[in-house]
Amino acid sequence: MTFADVMTTVGDWLSLIIFAYAVLVCVLLIYDNREPATTLSWIVVLLLLPVVGLVLYFFLGRNWRRTATRYPEYKKAWDRSRQLLDPLYERYTATAERVEREYGPTHLGGVVKLIEKTNRFSPLPAQDVDYYDNGGEFFDAVLHEISRAEKYVHLQYFIWEYDELTRRFKDALLERLRAGVEVRIMYDLIGSLPYSKSELKELAAAGAKVMPERQGLGVLNYRDHLKIMIMDGRVGFTGGFNLGQEYISGKPHYESWRDTGIRLDGPAVIQLQAIFGLHWTVAGGDEILNETYFADPGLNNEAGAVPCQFVSSSFMSPWPAIKLAYEEVINAASESAWIQSPYFVPDESLHSAIVSSSLTDIDLRFMMTGVADKKLAWDAAHSYYVPVLKAGGRIFQYMPGFFHAKTISIDHKLCAIGTFNVDTRSLLLHDELMCFIYDEEFTRTLEASFERDQADCLEVTEQYMASLGKWRTFKGSAGRLLAKLL
Repeated sequence: MTFADVMTTVGDWLSLIIFAYAVLVCVLLIYDNREPATTLSWIVVLLLLPVVGLVLYFFLGRNWRRTATRYPEYKKAWDRSRQLLDPLYERYTATAERVEREYGPTHLGGVVKLIEKTNRFSPLPAQDVDYYDNGGEFFDAVLHEISRAEKYVHLQYFIWEYDELTRRFKDALLERLRAGVEVRIMYDLIGSLPYSKSELKELAAAGAKVMPERQGLGVLNYRDHLKIMIMDGRVGFTGGFNLGQEYISGKPHYESWRDTGIRLDGPAVIQLQAIFGLHWTVAGGDEILNETYFADPGLNNEAGAVPCQFVSSSFMSPWPAIKLAYEEVINAASESAWIQSPYFVPDESLHSAIVSSSLTDIDLRFMMTGVADKKLAWDAAHSYYVPVLKAGGRIFQYMPGFFHAKTISIDHKLCAIGTFNVDTRSLLLHDELMCFIYDEEFTRTLEASFERDQADCLEVTEQYMASLGKWRTFKGSAGRLLAKLL
């Protein structure tokens, strides 16, 4: 056999291997049943960059929702966390009946059932729900409740920094540990990676149970984006604030920081506990999915309480429940839909819901940051603006500093506050939660804050978009395509 014959044979085998690889890639990606744009983007990457593409796909592109729910430990913990709530639902049927009476017959009643089916969370009463749009006041309230804790403190953060605020938390938690209070802390491994762990190690040495989440190599791109603070199952906090001084002042990177958080007390807190308990258990923590940590904190007056219903999503959960809840209420809105998120990189169905609702002449407003922290996502957002504007929706960019609030209010009747961003990562990759609040008075409070923010915004118009030029438009479209790979 001549050298030419050998090279021909090698070439034939290489062609066969490349063809087989291409067929396998296409079959696997098509089998995932993802959004077509995402599937096609990954096919292009994997065919053009066979080796590098496979590495990128392993870390960034795998559809864990198809496989994670097969893990028995996750399903077992999920079921147990929901079963422990059943006694509360039986005890506080008046709250569920009130929500059904006030919202069930209306166009907004569908979201209650949707959350019940996707999350097994029904409305529960909170004695009070307090609203915060200032980080200093929010963290003062959290620290005050930590100082009052008698049994346990549970904290879960996407980012735990190392600065003046974390020192205040460390000192407060050390004091509670000396008083015999249990302390459990969970933080996202990658989100908190840049910051010193010396304070967390000091807490662990003093008796706190401290644990990073998402340590497996294959799940490094799937972040725990939750912010949960629970004291004795009596009081809970959530919202957009991570644990760091910049979430109060914005410094050193921004002139200011605008965020939103809530404090609630009463039985509704136990749904927050269920979310924490599920994550703690799956991550390998000690046993807390039991009646001790799901005890009814009590209620003074159910008739005067605020009905709340948590909804959570994860790459491990069978349903993208928050996304579905957003689409349900946006499509159902008959008067208004006001949305706040630092980013705007929706998938096709959520974008269509926003556009189609705008076409019905409701008052649809979307507010995001006007000061970019992630240039790719900020550029990509602009590629989604024009259809919304043409349909009659309004878009605002908050200009004084970084804008990090995650809220939605519908028809001045219900609202939700939590951790969910309207972007690819929250839709597909992050663990998120939102608290739906079925109360007109609280919704008006949130909307009043929205209108104050609006006064500090640049309103984006079709004329403004036309003035950006072809290069900015191309960057937005390119960012939109790349966002599908993240």
